Amino acid sequence: MKRTFYLMAICVCLLFSCKMESDLDPVIPDQDLGLSNLYLGGDKDMDRFLELYGLKNAEVQDLGEFYFVDNCILANKDKLLSGVYDINSDKKGNENAQVRTTALVSSSAWNYKLIKVKIDNSIPSSGVDNWRPEIEQALEDLNDVKNFRLKFELVSSGDYDILIKSDVGDPIPYNAIAGADWPSSGLPGSPILINLDYTNINDPSNPYDDIYNWTVPSAVKRRNIVHEIGHCIGYRHTNYEDLNEGPGSIGQIYVPGTFTTDPNSVMNGGTANTPWSGFSPFDILTCRTIYNYDWGEVPLFTYRTSHGGNLMSHHWSGDWYEYQNYSYQGFTGFFYQYQKSGTVPLYRYNHTTGLDYISIDSNIPNIDSAFTLDKIIGYVYNSSNSENIPVYEWYHPNEGHYFTTNSNEGYVSGAGWVGGGVAFYVESFY
Repeated sequence: MKRTFYLMAICVCLLFSCKMESDLDPVIPDQDLGLSNLYLGGDKDMDRFLELYGLKNAEVQDLGEFYFVDNCILANKDKLLSGVYDINSDKKGNENAQVRTTALVSSSAWNYKLIKVKIDNSIPSSGVDNWRPEIEQALEDLNDVKNFRLKFELVSSGDYDILIKSDVGDPIPYNAIAGADWPSSGLPGSPILINLDYTNINDPSNPYDDIYNWTVPSAVKRRNIVHEIGHCIGYRHTNYEDLNEGPGSIGQIYVPGTFTTDPNSVMNGGTANTPWSGFSPFDILTCRTIYNYDWGEVPLFTYRTSHGGNLMSHHWSGDWYEYQNYSYQGFTGFFYQYQKSGTVPLYRYNHTTGLDYISIDSNIPNIDSAFTLDKIIGYVYNSSNSENIPVYEWYHPNEGHYFTTNSNEGYVSGAGWVGGGVAFYVESFY
C-alpha cells in the first residue's frame, strides 16, 4: 500500500496507501511521476467516477491504461468508457462503520465462488522482490475465514479472475506500494499492481530520510496483498473518514455491526508499511456478513441503554435494526437464525425493571415471575465443540446482565460484578 490507504475495495483493500508527496527527493528515480501525470479533469467518464465514489478531492494520476486515485485505487480507462463502474446504490442509511462499494463479486449463499488468481511473470521467483510466497499465504488467510463464500485459488495457466503483476509498463508512484481495481460487472477487480521499487517514506518532512527501493519484509508483503484483494472484492478503507474519502452518490455501503474506528483492520488506509497481524474481529464480521455462505449465521449484537442516573441495561439481537435507538456495544460471536443441528433456542426475556436477559433455559418465568418471554432471538450451542467458543455471563445491579466471549473481560473487572460462568456457546470468530 502507499503511504495512506483508502478502500478495503480490501487494504477491505478491505486498496493501498494513498498519500502523494509534494516534496520529492531529487535523487530518487521517477521522482516527478506524480506531478507530470497529474490528472486535472476533462475526462467525463473519470469525472463521473470520482463524483460517484466521493473522490472529487482525491489526487489522480494518469498512468496510460489506468487512472491512479490517491495512490491506491486503479480505475481502468476501458471500463470507464464502457460504463461498468456505473452501478446503482443500495445504501440503507443507519449502519455503523466499515464500508464496501455497491459493486460486489456476483455470488450467492450456499454456493462457494471460486476466484482464480494468477501471478504474472513480471513478479520475480527469487530475491527480495519475490512476492510469490506471500501471495500464496494471503490467499490461505482469506480461505481460512469461516463462513466466507469466496474461495481463492492460485493458478499458473488458463483463465484467471485476478492478475497480480509488477507495475513495469504502468508505473505507479514511487511511494505507493501497490494498487488494485474495484469489482465491476460482478467480477473481481483486476489487476493488482505491485511496485517493486517502492520507496519507504520514514519522515514526510525530510525526503532525504526516504529509503528508495526498500526491501519489503515478508509480513508487510502479506498484509498488502490481503488488503489489495479486499479492494478487488469490494471493500473500501475502514478509516475512510480520516482519509477524507467522501461517500459520493454511490459506493459507500456501511457494514452493520462495525465501527468507524478499527485500528487493527487490514483495510485501514495509510498502512503500507504495516506487517500482517491477522484480521480484526470486525474484518471477520465484514467477510461473514457481505459474503456469508450460510445466510442464517449472523452476529449476536449487543446494545446498552440508560434508565436514568447510574442505571443501565443491556439488550441482544440478531437483527441489526431492532435496537437502533440504543448504544451499540459490539457483537458476541455468531449464532443462527434457524435451528441448525446441535443448537438450541436462545430466549430473550423482559424483566419488570427493564433489565432484559437471554438464556437457553425455557423455564425462567417459572423460576422468577418478574420475567416474561419476549421471543427466541436465535439458536446457539449448549455444549462445546471444536468450532465454537463459550459465552460468559455476568451481572451488576446497576448494569443488568452482560455476556462476553472474553474470559478476562475488562468491562466486568470493577466492583459489583458477579458471575463468570458459561451461559452458552456461539460460533467462533476465527
